[in-house]
Amino acid sequence: MATLCMVGLAFSAILGKRHGTENANMMVTGITIFVTMGTLFLIGWMPFAFMIIAAVVVGVLFASKVRTGMVG
Repeated sequence: MATLCMVGLAFSAILGKRHGTENANMMVTGITIFVTMGTLFLIGWMPFAFMIIAAVVVGVLFASKVRTGMVG
């Protein structure tokens, strides 16, 4: 988990200074965290259940944003 936090915070800090938009920062950081989670799973440092739970949580958050954008 420490490796995951370090990667996420590093990308968030780097991209936060480079881009002024919050959405681009969160998308790239989220993608980077999922790639890091996959790598940690492949080398055996993270259970696969954590990756599934994170994907479900991100999916629910994304669906609520899409619903808000469509409804208004």
